[in-house]
Formats: sequence, structure tokens, C-alpha cells
Amino acid sequence: NWNEESPCHKFLTYIADYGEENINFTSYYTFITLPTLEESEVQNTYATDLKTYLLETATKMVTGEYSIDSLQQHIDYCYDTLGLQEYLDVQQARIDRFMDAMGL
Repeated sequence: NWNEESPCHKFLTYIADYGEENINFTSYYTFITLPTLEESEVQNTYATDLKTYLLETATKMVTGEYSIDSLQQHIDYCYDTLGLQEYLDVQQARIDRFMDAMGL
């Protein structure tokens, strides 16, 4: 739709309105804190198989070997078989600790 601003143009307008001098483009936050021993064990248990499966699945979807319609099936497999929920719980716990430390 040529009557609307593109997302990129809107973003640049926001920067101009806010003032480029008020933005530190090299500054970023990471919401990850160090894992506890138990959290490390969970990550070590699931990370390799989970990440390998997700990367392979994404590649096969991009190349057309898998249909995008099968995405939910693959996600369910990760939850049911590869420990996705346990892995996400650890990541969320680490984020929560960071947010607590920042007073947020």
C-alpha cells in the first residue's frame, strides 16, 4: 500500500523525533544471567538435540522438503520428546533473575 509509510520509514521517523543524540546505538541489554548448577544440567541435557532438530527442521522448511503447514507438528514434537518446555523454563528463570536484579 503506497499510501502508508513503510516500517523502516516509521522507525527512522521515531529516531528523528526522539533525537539521535539520545540513543546509544552500541548499547544493548542481555537478559541472561548465569545458570545455576541444576539449570546447566537441564541445558546440557536438551540443548544439542533440540537445537539440531530445530535447525534441521527450519532448513527443510526453507528448502521445501517440509511443508510450513507441518510447523506445529514439529513444535509439538520438541515439547513432547526433546524437552523444549524444560529448556524454556530455564531460560525464563534466568531472565526473571535478571529482571529482579534490575528492579524490574
